[in-house]
Amino acid sequence: METRNRRAKRRSSARRLRLGCKSGVSGAGSLRSVAASHVMPASSRILTKIDRALAARGERTRWRAAIALGEFTTFEPESIWPLVLKHGSRRHADARMAIATCVLEHILEHHFDTFFPRVADAARSSHWFADTARSCWLMGESELPRNARRWRRLMSELRATPPNHALQRSRRERHGCNRCVPCAGSLNRSPKPVTSSES
Repeated sequence: METRNRRAKRRSSARRLRLGCKSGVSGAGSLRSVAASHVMPASSRILTKIDRALAARGERTRWRAAIALGEFTTFEPESIWPLVLKHGSRRHADARMAIATCVLEHILEHHFDTFFPRVADAARSSHWFADTARSCWLMGESELPRNARRWRRLMSELRATPPNHALQRSRRERHGCNRCVPCAGSLNRSPKPVTSSES
């Protein structure tokens, strides 16, 4: 229950920020104008710019980038799927929430049958992407009874399957994290403590 309440609060604040960005609070920036017209294709230059902004430290920059990416969900979901998979699988909780609420749930809203199998596979293989999927609301095609049942079965499956954290940690931690935690597959070669009988 505590986790559900924390997720609801996080999603509520995420929604407020999203609506604020959409209404032009503090200026929407160039990212929104880049994707404002559906006529403009999702070129590699635009997607590279959005990719960099999604990895930025600033919260508003990340959300503006997610909103800009969401402009392509209706007409070019295939072009943006690699970025959804990349940033929806990150450890950064705010980046995952931005991808869930601004992009992924709208891909499923318009293209459920095409993308649900991919979302399910990604959620089963990544604990972080599973969290992204759990943050999505059902709308459009995903609200249809058959699709809603498929979604609920997936959510039940994800709740019943414990995450494999060993597979998630495949590279060394960033500076500032606990450096005593070994990488996946590495051997802990710390010296054996000296006991009183050996001294």
